[in-house]
Amino acid sequence: MFHLKTAASPTPVHRMVIRLTTLRFGVALEEQVFSFWLHVML
Repeated sequence: MFHLKTAASPTPVHRMVIRLTTLRFGVALEEQVFSFWLHVML
């Protein structure tokens, strides 16, 4: 199933993976900044 998907359309899958990783990284960074601001305010 996965092999078929990658073979059929490698570019969209690659894009989705990159988008997911960047999104996850952005969320993690946002959480770090939020926690930092919480520490500063408290």
